[in-house]
Amino acid sequence: VLEELPPEHRIWQAVLLAAAISPDHDLTRALDRTERGITNFHSWGDVPHLVVGTLALGTLDRQHSVSAGASGFHQPDDLNEAGRNLYATRLHQVPYQWPMLKSYNGGGHIGPTQRKFVTTWVAPLLTQAQ
Repeated sequence: VLEELPPEHRIWQAVLLAAAISPDHDLTRALDRTERGITNFHSWGDVPHLVVGTLALGTLDRQHSVSAGASGFHQPDDLNEAGRNLYATRLHQVPYQWPMLKSYNGGGHIGPTQRKFVTTWVAPLLTQAQ
């Protein structure tokens, strides 16, 4: 959706939870449509959905690969300087960490949607002063 926004219509930021998109997807257009960027929470613990499922059935961008919701995004090799700058300044990746378990996120597919996890880890990102 971010990629389809007209350049003059920007959002403050986006947060991805268990994203079923390929890790090599070029995010430059999506990143360019944000002021703060995209935060991607990812976890290797989501093997059934974001590893096996996306390898077998494909990701949302029609790639048969482990998803960025499991591995995180990778910067494409062929980016120009502007694209590399967008990745460096606007892509924020948060791998699963053991302290997340205190917020009822065990690293699986449903963990990042738990109320306490969203309250503790996601909401503070969305309420930061613009």
